[in-house]
Amino acid sequence: MCGVSMPATPFHLGPALFIGALLIGIADLPTLLLATLIPDVEPGSNFVLRFFGFIPPFAYHGSLHTFVGATLLAFAFAFLLVWLSQKYAGRIKLANYSWNPTKSSIFIASLVGLNLHIFVDSFVNTDMHPFWPYQQNPLLGTIPPLELYLACFALFVLGALICYARRKNLFLKE
Repeated sequence: MCGVSMPATPFHLGPALFIGALLIGIADLPTLLLATLIPDVEPGSNFVLRFFGFIPPFAYHGSLHTFVGATLLAFAFAFLLVWLSQKYAGRIKLANYSWNPTKSSIFIASLVGLNLHIFVDSFVNTDMHPFWPYQQNPLLGTIPPLELYLACFALFVLGALICYARRKNLFLKE
């Protein structure tokens, strides 16, 4: 089990929203936000299995919490979303937003989102080997947990402000 870890998966949305706001027009924002949450299926399912008395055959932060694993998963996730976007083109709507991304924006967002998750977790999860097959984690402990959580929150606020400003055409036009 890991010693120190991210307190909750939603903290990953801060860096994802900030990067996504900067990459609007290049990376699909909904894909990026969802992609940054996916790796925590691994520790989540591990926790649930242990809760019910089963010993999972994988670590809390195992292969999905490596840059290699995240990149491979990003391609699989992107292919799935490209298929969904083509099958339901123009029919997926949220509020006034109609999801109609390009293939390249889905692939970029998947790669950025999944690997961003690994990058953020690398600073605090003692059981991670993000640079697998290299077994060391040179990022571990270089940013204290509290500062990392505050940075994630601050990036969420900045990302939301940038998205709002872009939506209102205040600056940074697409």
